[in-house]
Amino acid sequence: MMYFLQKINLINRSRIHLRHFISTIALTLLLASNTAFAADDKKPWVWHEHIKGVYDGPKSLVSAITGIEYPYHVYLPPSYNEQPNAVYPVFIILDGQWNLPGYGFNVDQKKLDIILVAIEEGPKGSKRRNIDYKLPGAIAYTDFIAKEFVPHIDSHYRVDSANRTIQGTSLGGIASTVMLLRDDVKQPLFKNYLADDPSYWDRADEMQALAKLRKDAGVTKQANLFVTTAFPLGNHYAATELLDTIESLDIPHLNITREKYFTTHKNISSASLKDTLDKVFGSLKQ
Repeated sequence: MMYFLQKINLINRSRIHLRHFISTIALTLLLASNTAFAADDKKPWVWHEHIKGVYDGPKSLVSAITGIEYPYHVYLPPSYNEQPNAVYPVFIILDGQWNLPGYGFNVDQKKLDIILVAIEEGPKGSKRRNIDYKLPGAIAYTDFIAKEFVPHIDSHYRVDSANRTIQGTSLGGIASTVMLLRDDVKQPLFKNYLADDPSYWDRADEMQALAKLRKDAGVTKQANLFVTTAFPLGNHYAATELLDTIESLDIPHLNITREKYFTTHKNISSASLKDTLDKVFGSLKQ
């Protein structure tokens, strides 16, 4: 008799555990379903829906030099359509696939009277930055910027050709610096070159060789290189070493500004963005 009572208790406990298990699964599915609906109901933040300026994009340009189609995006200040005869400084940033929202929103919030152009690395998932931004690929890429992209932008927007700036982060910082070192010494396309925690450890000897060539070319126009570095988890030491070498060459009319941030390589843009905009474009507020 005792045996049968034990069996019955065991069966009852099993049923209770089974009901508890089924209830737990049902509750989990319900919560997951509610979370999914909540995620669907929450609209993602879109930077250009929160600006006073005008977002003009997306667009793209196919390069005859690299053979790659590069998507790009343009931000125009509020005054652009209000002052049809005015020309504007242009700010070209690389890695637009990542950097556009932060730069676009902050340029608008700071009321900077500039045109912002964010060019992506290439087709989505192409990882062209690993080719175009590093030497030797940066030679062809900066040719594309100088001979195709800049003239293309100039033909579609009212650009102040004496006031262009180019910016790159990490590997992009190599590309923006190569643009500086290869820019025309008498009629440069750019006035300012920005490199945020640049990966100067990559082919540093070739960068030094380009710097020596620029010195020997007879520079007649001033160029401004703004470099931010991440310390201790970034490229601070590699950037410092290369910049020390470049400065030792005493290249005429080259002004280098350095700023170190206690941050990581990944967070250098968010740490330095507002400061950089103030330093380079602070006088251009609306």
